[in-house]
Amino acid sequence: MRQESIRDEQSHAIDQMAAGNLALHEGKYSQALEHFRHVQDLDVHTKFYLHWEWRMMARLESSNAWLLLGNIVNARTAADGFLESALSTADPHLQALAWDLKARAALADSDLQGARESIQEALAIVDKFQSVVAAWQVYASAWQIHRQLKENKIAEAYREHAEACILKIADSFAPDEPLRTTFLAAAPVRRVLGKRVVNKATRLHHASA
Repeated sequence: MRQESIRDEQSHAIDQMAAGNLALHEGKYSQALEHFRHVQDLDVHTKFYLHWEWRMMARLESSNAWLLLGNIVNARTAADGFLESALSTADPHLQALAWDLKARAALADSDLQGARESIQEALAIVDKFQSVVAAWQVYASAWQIHRQLKENKIAEAYREHAEACILKIADSFAPDEPLRTTFLAAAPVRRVLGKRVVNKATRLHHASA
């Protein structure tokens, strides 16, 4: 019965994260928060495969939902909590995402100095460990922050770094893999690439199919 309970908890976490991410994509931010809360509220004594990471990712996505809702106070509080948890691990991917989240929350609060300091921490991690999945998000945030700081040349350089990482990820998928199209169609990705580059990437996909 114990093993069955653990499997049920794991399945519940996966289902709730999937539902939460779908709600985020559909702009149903309050609904997304409910799904992510269910993952964070799982019995801490119940341990299943990567149980701690599921809970941490739920905290990350909750922070993103608060940002999208425009609740800056809750977003910054959640970002601080996620950063504290991430720094207690040895995972550079999570740490980079945590500093990136803190930077984005600061930017949303018009705290440009705080945003600059936090994104520098995130950049130091992705530049050292070269994790393209975290890197494109960090570079994209650096682009937005330096645009706000009116440092346009630096901003464009970071946008180009983000673009290179995105295209590298897209090229890692098989030509007929639907996730490639889904990834390139995501709003944050399209924001970095722009219409011209998205169209180019799509043409390359069709040519290789």
